[in-house]
Amino acid sequence: MKRREEALAVVDLASEVNYEKFPNVQEKLREAPGSHAAAVVLPVYTRTQQDVKELRATLTALSKQTRVPDVVLLVDDASPEELEAATREWPDDRLALVRLHRNVGPAGARSVGLRLLRQWARGCDVVACLTDSDAAPDREWVEQMVEAQRERPGIFSGPTLSVDQSATGKFHDHFGNLNGRWSWDDPKDVLLYGCTCNFSVNLNSIDMEEFDPIFSRPGFEDIEFCWRLRVEKNVMTRYCEKARMYHQYDHGPVGLYRQFWKYGHTEPIMAWMHPDFTFQGSRPVTVGFNDPRDPEAMG
Repeated sequence: MKRREEALAVVDLASEVNYEKFPNVQEKLREAPGSHAAAVVLPVYTRTQQDVKELRATLTALSKQTRVPDVVLLVDDASPEELEAATREWPDDRLALVRLHRNVGPAGARSVGLRLLRQWARGCDVVACLTDSDAAPDREWVEQMVEAQRERPGIFSGPTLSVDQSATGKFHDHFGNLNGRWSWDDPKDVLLYGCTCNFSVNLNSIDMEEFDPIFSRPGFEDIEFCWRLRVEKNVMTRYCEKARMYHQYDHGPVGLYRQFWKYGHTEPIMAWMHPDFTFQGSRPVTVGFNDPRDPEAMG
């Protein structure tokens, strides 16, 4: 509990300090064309120049979207490596860089982003698209997320594929490790959860909910968020096949070990918070997923 309280103090301070810091960004969000503004929240923790290079590639992909986001909000989670070299190439003033004075993990960083977007939007409909700084969205990613949210506001997650054909990439693609899971107990297109490397929420549909910063490492913060919204708000997580993301995985057995080591250290927190949650009976969303559930039969 102390971990959560300390992280929330960082989130509160960052939201308060940065609320009035980006008037141009606020204006673009509230005056976005169409019925929905599109924003991207990107938690960032750069330790090396390679991390900065990957962030630059992510920002380049976002700048070339068929539906360019109205706002891109970078939340620097107290990175030891300066990341300005990646942000200089952004073409206009719709990018906001918020710095946290202490590292709290991606859950807390994303919560800062969601909170600031709510404050800036002042009730306007905003689709917040979430991804990671080592991922590259397909050119239609933002457009497809906005269209999905326009039809059924809530939470959406799309397929995340490896950027290369390495053995590690093929492993993740085969097992769908970053694609969420589905169950026969749910209607067509509904997922048990989605992964925040390819994720969107309609801010008005989730009320004031945020990611729980008790998760100080990546892993299970997205599962907890989806499950909490399902149980407490009746907001389902749905699948958007056309919203595609490409992810850079660490290569080799060491990279694979690190990936699952993180999950092993965060899963007990999820079990403590939600003892009713289970993976039992669920199935992975894999490459080429074709939902076999009948919408009429499932309701």
